[in-house]
Amino acid sequence: MDLYRPPLLEKSRKDNNTAPVIQEALKGIEVEFYYTGHRIGKDLISLTVCSFIEDAFENLFLRLCTYAGLKDQWKGVIINQVKQQLSDLEVEAGFIKSETRYLEIAKENYLEKEDFEKMYDRLQGKVNKKKAENDTI
Repeated sequence: MDLYRPPLLEKSRKDNNTAPVIQEALKGIEVEFYYTGHRIGKDLISLTVCSFIEDAFENLFLRLCTYAGLKDQWKGVIINQVKQQLSDLEVEAGFIKSETRYLEIAKENYLEKEDFEKMYDRLQGKVNKKKAENDTI
């Protein structure tokens, strides 16, 4: 592998969840994701991805990752982030495969940096509010 052509690698990760795992994923989950990025030279990019999952019990799971490297694999990186997040939340592999099979990266998922930051702050606020509600129960 060419040292000057690194693959798109994860550089940072931040999770904020209202529960440690997703229990009973078969009852349903909703997945959202958003991304933003910019070029770092001719073939390299910096990509930031926010994935947000809500389970049937209204537990919220938020992940923010930053990647850097070759732009070639950017769509796969986004889908893999969702798959890895579900796996980290102890969702069964077969369910992950069926839930992400038709996951598409659409223009609506791309946000300019400022809009992306606002969206992430809104989702972060939603998770923190839910955590506070859970603490008072």
